[in-house]
Amino acid sequence: MRHAILVKFQQRHYAEALYRDGHIYMNPLRYFRGQECKYEDERHDLNEGIETHMQMKGATLRMQDPVTGEYKDIAWLTRGTGRVCNSGLDSITVYCLFYFEVPEEGSVRFGEVVPERVWRGFGDTALVIYNPTVFCARVKKAATAAGFEHSQGQVEYVDLSKYHGEMGPFRKDNRFSYQRELRIAVYKLSGNTEPAAVSLYIGNLSDIALLIPAHQVPLLVIEPAESG
Repeated sequence: MRHAILVKFQQRHYAEALYRDGHIYMNPLRYFRGQECKYEDERHDLNEGIETHMQMKGATLRMQDPVTGEYKDIAWLTRGTGRVCNSGLDSITVYCLFYFEVPEEGSVRFGEVVPERVWRGFGDTALVIYNPTVFCARVKKAATAAGFEHSQGQVEYVDLSKYHGEMGPFRKDNRFSYQRELRIAVYKLSGNTEPAAVSLYIGNLSDIALLIPAHQVPLLVIEPAESG
């Protein structure tokens, strides 16, 4: 069975709170489409959390001649992109982490897996979670105790210049594919659906994670255990 690694990049004071207290701060999907996130190139996404992405193929506007009955072309309606939003999706809060699997054999150098754009672009500190199974179980337990539904999965990246179909919290534009996200989503099935951030506390993470400056992530390496 392959092992996986999760990395959360944040500014130091947030990363320390995560490491020390297990503070999981989750923004609603609508946040990443909004003005608050507009100038954050790595996170701002107009298609974040939409329900459906549509390819508008264009059409011709015509008018019928009342005498001859023939139709005359008036204008060409250009093709474009359509987005359908859903208030239920907007209120889902997500926690995003960089994810990669460790091969069964051979070593892995983090500098060859984690792009520089990632370890430079999301904060000055990294929490490297080397036991993601326990981490995700703790998040699920805290979410359930707080009355939330919970789901998680890897993000599927699609080419939105061609894609026509459902989106949701686990599908994104492939221009973000370098982020290799695992997402944890929490939400409530009923009650107030006004989008709001959620805080969960899962306890100290020193038993399953390493806290280091982000620029040191490329120096990490995983090597297979010696047999015998």
